[in-house]
Parts: sequence; C-alpha cells; structure tokens
Amino acid sequence: MGDKQFDVGDRVRLRRSGKTGVVAGRTDDPERQIAVELDEPFEGGHDCDGIVESGNGRWAHPDGLELAESGDEGDSDEDE
Repeated sequence: MGDKQFDVGDRVRLRRSGKTGVVAGRTDDPERQIAVELDEPFEGGHDCDGIVESGNGRWAHPDGLELAESGDEGDSDEDE
C-alpha cells in the first residue's frame, strides 16, 4: 500500500474511527506524513506543529485515510 495520494484540501475520513476532516499539510517524515484537521476537537488532538487549530489535529498515514464526500461528518467518539 502506501501509494495513495491525498492533496491539501481533500476531505478525508480516518478509517479506524470514522472521524472526518480536511488534509491540511504533508511532510516527508514517514511517521507524520499527513496533517489532518478534524471537524471537531478530540482528546489527544494537537496542532500538527502549528499547521491546524490546536485540539483538532492528527498526523495520519495514507493507509489510514480514505476520501470522504463533501459535507460528510463522522460521528464516532473512538480515538485513533
């Protein structure tokens, strides 16, 4: 896997939790590849090194994401 491409501005869903958000940035760091700004703050959320609003950020790997429909909002409270 690992060949999925997500662009800044893409609406995405975290596969494990179902939470949705927007791709806010990318890095070359294999541990922190994609900065996602989730729709709602969550426990353990951060600011992805200043890329997103504090409390809404999560670093994600491309394999843990899927494209979401515009306006799609995840309901799950489960953290990644």
